[in-house]
Amino acid sequence: LGVQWRYSLYNQDITLGSNGNGLVPSLPVQQAAAAGPTWVSQGGTTTTFSTLDNNKTPTSGIRSQLSQDIAGLGGDVRFLRTTGDTRYYQQINSDVVAMVRGQGGYITGWGGGQVPLINNFFGGPTMVRGFAPYGFGPRDLTPGSTHDNVGGSTYFATTAELQSGIPGLPDEYGLRATAFVDAGSVFRYTGPTSFAGQPILVADKNIVRSSVGVGLTWASPFGALTVDYAVPLSKAAYDVVQPLRFSAGGF
Repeated sequence: LGVQWRYSLYNQDITLGSNGNGLVPSLPVQQAAAAGPTWVSQGGTTTTFSTLDNNKTPTSGIRSQLSQDIAGLGGDVRFLRTTGDTRYYQQINSDVVAMVRGQGGYITGWGGGQVPLINNFFGGPTMVRGFAPYGFGPRDLTPGSTHDNVGGSTYFATTAELQSGIPGLPDEYGLRATAFVDAGSVFRYTGPTSFAGQPILVADKNIVRSSVGVGLTWASPFGALTVDYAVPLSKAAYDVVQPLRFSAGGF
């Protein structure tokens, strides 16, 4: 059982570029860009409980984390954010390990403050593989706009995964294959729904996105390198998919 305390101070900003297709960015994104740079001063804590037999390549045990942050210790914004992530590992036989995972989070403003768009949760491959970064979640579908993902205040995701060594290859090579099923959602957009009297059309249904896929992970000297291929099983019509994904570090 461990507890980590932290404090961070950073400046965040959104800059608009040219998309070259004649469409304009969604109004929430324009508003966030017009607000200019903002300072975020926040403190937080993370509590971790772990019974894993091996932190790098676990085969049994549980690892659970709860993180809470409060922004508004000075700075320009005020919000409270809570996230949780729990993984359970169980060895099936000498070569196969099963893993199940659940994660979720919630963010809200306090003291009359509104959560900046950039601090919202955005659905992507770290929640459900097979989707692009910012690929799902509340989206501004106002005609004539670029249909940007505007983020949500709540998310959840689950994973069931089988991990196995590669038959015929020694464990020293550090290669492992995976087969997985992911499901999750991001929802509850809390920003404005009209700007200067002009309404926007935000699609914000709690639709569960899911996918099934396979992957290959190499425990390289520089950290875990992973390639996944996932096929979405359920999605919204406006979601953006990305079946093939390369990543560094753990999923």
